Amino acid sequence: MKRMCMLMAMVMLLSFSSALSEEFSGKTAFLNTETVYACSDGRIGDVFLKTGRKVAPGDEVLLYETERVFADFDATVRGVSVMEGDTFSQAVFELEPKEKYKLLSSTAYAYDTPENKFVHAGETVYISCVKDATHLAAGYIAQVDNDEFTVYTTHGTLYVGEAVNIFRSPDRNYLSRIGRATVYPADNTAVEKEGRAVKVYVREGDRVEKGEVLMEYLPGMHAPDTPVLRALTEGIVTEVFVKSGDSISKGDKIYEYAIIGNIGMSFEVLQADMLDIALGSKARIVLLMDAEETVLDASVFAINPLSAGEDARYEVLLKFDQPPANLREGLTAITEFGDDPEETGRIEGGITHGEFEKKMCGTSYGTFDDAFIRRFGGGTAGV
Repeated sequence: MKRMCMLMAMVMLLSFSSALSEEFSGKTAFLNTETVYACSDGRIGDVFLKTGRKVAPGDEVLLYETERVFADFDATVRGVSVMEGDTFSQAVFELEPKEKYKLLSSTAYAYDTPENKFVHAGETVYISCVKDATHLAAGYIAQVDNDEFTVYTTHGTLYVGEAVNIFRSPDRNYLSRIGRATVYPADNTAVEKEGRAVKVYVREGDRVEKGEVLMEYLPGMHAPDTPVLRALTEGIVTEVFVKSGDSISKGDKIYEYAIIGNIGMSFEVLQADMLDIALGSKARIVLLMDAEETVLDASVFAINPLSAGEDARYEVLLKFDQPPANLREGLTAITEFGDDPEETGRIEGGITHGEFEKKMCGTSYGTFDDAFIRRFGGGTAGV
């Protein structure tokens, strides 16, 4: 008989505890995040962010790639109009060719072999006048545009306005003729770019050689102030939206971060289990890592829908009343809503566990131990 009474008491306690409170398993999580957007256009060279890492004001976030301007030929720099840090959208300087002559050429007059129909920038060529081949010069191909190309001479003497043949071989054999041209005086070449100057390596009057770097700049109308983007606010990086090699535009997402210390509790719940859950609802949380099972008070901070329909699910975010010092993201915890059993110690009709036991069996067989109470619940039924 005693055993039967105890069994009935356990069954009744189990049914009462299910009505008292719901337990939900979840993890500690950041309550909200901030997104950093690009304020300029550019191509990303390196990204220094990693998810989960702390970022502080002044830390390097990413490095924009710069572009370089090279000298296409030996020249003297003229008309420098840009300094480091300046933005520009026109000619930044001119190159005065070292060579005396410029030849505007075409492969239409090349000797008719397939290899003579294709020329490449940088090739060395040899020149003689059409009239009697007494005016000789040498030079290189500076630019190619389909069957037309431009040659600058490096030495020799020609007459402005005369017609010349252009050859690949030093002996000027007719089989190597790649074109015919008219001689013009070499004019200055304007260097036109758009962006922000990072480094200017030349000054007015400098003599430069072909291939020498003249300037380094960040391209585009919305070029950043500097190649390095730095963080403005402290936080924990929660997501990175860019990678090395990406081209980004003003307004694109770069990364997302959470404010340090702004950590709460997150769990998912079915719509059917949300009877006692609303904004501001009080809850009790126990971190599984806490051997002492300290109860932490919290309240519902936000409720976010995850899916719709009969089996609709929601994400519930809880904010701790007093967050513990060792709190961090990703800790598993148990959340319980309803009255605190430590405060009430009552289950049905406002009676205690011991009183419930006497009522069921007519006498006392001892009180329920703490493990039983924790397993099957406590608090005030019907609340």
